Amino acid sequence: MSQLLVEQDLQTRILQARDASLQWFKEVRVEGHPDGVYCSAACHDIERWPGMVLPATYDALMCRALLGALPEERLSVASWILQFRDSTGIFRSPEMNEDEIYKKPDKTETWTYIDFFITNNSIGALEALQVLDHEYPFEAAFLEPYLHPLFLEAWLSRRDLRDPWLEGNLLGYLGSFLLLYSKKDEAVASHLLAILMDWLDRMIEPSTGFWGLGQFLSNERLLQSLCGATRLYQLYFALDLDIPFFERAVEFALTVHPEISSAEQDLA
Repeated sequence: MSQLLVEQDLQTRILQARDASLQWFKEVRVEGHPDGVYCSAACHDIERWPGMVLPATYDALMCRALLGALPEERLSVASWILQFRDSTGIFRSPEMNEDEIYKKPDKTETWTYIDFFITNNSIGALEALQVLDHEYPFEAAFLEPYLHPLFLEAWLSRRDLRDPWLEGNLLGYLGSFLLLYSKKDEAVASHLLAILMDWLDRMIEPSTGFWGLGQFLSNERLLQSLCGATRLYQLYFALDLDIPFFERAVEFALTVHPEISSAEQDLA
């Protein structure tokens, strides 16, 4: 088969996959809400798991943005998402109870991670809908403690790099929030981002190009370090900075055997 036919076949399959994805979104719409509010699957029991509608929706909207097929009711969908934002700018599902969440033994650290995770993705959906900073500005009161250099430095010193994937996510979320905050106060945000990026430069493992302790104890730990690093590389790209030891990271990534694991690991 000629190269041209191969490329045409690939393009056809891509378009078929896109159409199938958009059809699937039609099947998981939540009735009674604007087009753009979704269940997580056809079998999603909303009465039993109402709190999963927000994650299903923000994931779907970012996917639809990549497919070039945003819903027409953008402002209505954005308003639906914004009902989950509190006065500080944090997005949180009301169904989340303290005795039902866990990320770390410390409850404050657990809530920080959960809040940053949901807020980051909800803001991503608003950006995908092209309404952030236009109809709906970024609310950043929750960031106030992190806007003080001494607090940020102390917070960074408490990052537990024995869990590089979780910490990589958390650090990436904070960096993203600071990038958004730069539109409000560029001087303050630039200083704080410089502190964050300096810390990352010092904490990176030169032999791999990843962050994390005990990376060579097992392939699983090394893979988790890779997953955490992908969040942090995005900050380097956004700030147009060179990634230290990037060649080492590429060398390892090319050795990972392709297999079905999780969507996030596949993307990493």
